[in-house]
Amino acid sequence: MALVSYVLGDCPGCGAKNSFGNIDVYATRVSLGCGRCTYKESRPLPPITKKILYLDQYFFSHAVRGNDAQFTAAAKLIRELVGLQLLVVPYSDVHEDETHQWAGHEQLLEFIKSTSGGHEFSQTYRVELNQLNNAFKAFLQGQPAAYVPRREDALHDKIDIWNGYFRIEVGGYHGDVDLIRNLKGQAIDGLVALFPGWREAPILSSKMSAWSTRLPRKAIGTPMWLT
Repeated sequence: MALVSYVLGDCPGCGAKNSFGNIDVYATRVSLGCGRCTYKESRPLPPITKKILYLDQYFFSHAVRGNDAQFTAAAKLIRELVGLQLLVVPYSDVHEDETHQWAGHEQLLEFIKSTSGGHEFSQTYRVELNQLNNAFKAFLQGQPAAYVPRREDALHDKIDIWNGYFRIEVGGYHGDVDLIRNLKGQAIDGLVALFPGWREAPILSSKMSAWSTRLPRKAIGTPMWLT
């Protein structure tokens, strides 16, 4: 017997009524079986191409609070498109870090994970490092250093696959939230306080001016995820 997730009808093997259907989906195939006997099948699924959407913390917070009708409607539409396997909304390490600073983070994180389909972006530092390395290599070769978006730079998993019925989540350790929030504020305040001194430092100013005149503007573009 199998644990049938979605009933399709009668079993072709034993003939049991309304006992045959989908067990689970595995990337490119669907496994079917009967809840009364051992009859099973495996069928291929058609190719699929999904759109990728990156949602920032501003959207997630408003969507979960439900105070703004346009965000609530957008969140509902996103859930429907994800359920239809047309859209994927990967989450990132930034989502998890920022979410745990919010009082209602359990509900917010659940929405993020449910719409992601188990897909996540590569770690932020790795994305920025790859972009910087590629730009510098192009600069050394005399080629344009402008970033050319590539899906594999930001996503290490296959996206264009069929998601299954189940999601396994492993919890992680996020430390002392209040301590992290306070340290983040201290770091920002300390960095801002250093700016006036940096501007007035003659040695640093002269070196930065000389260096910036030699480096093409395209070589120091702003890192991005995907466009």
